[in-house]
Amino acid sequence: MTKITAIHSGGDWADASAHYLVLPDGLDIGAERKKWKQSYEKEYRSDSTTILYVDFYEWLKKAGARDPLPDELTVYVCR
Repeated sequence: MTKITAIHSGGDWADASAHYLVLPDGLDIGAERKKWKQSYEKEYRSDSTTILYVDFYEWLKKAGARDPLPDELTVYVCR
């Protein structure tokens, strides 16, 4: 069975976004988070005029994660 991982990006309710990904076997999301944070601090924050920002969701996709297929995910929004 495919395992779906939800990435909740928002630190507050103003940006309570969620992205859904299928992670490849062996991808350590904690280790990738540390790599992304180091890259953000080193590259983007030091020279944001020339470096294109990559959020954690896109970072994971570059590391081999993929968006779920339509039949792999149903999202119910309760309001």
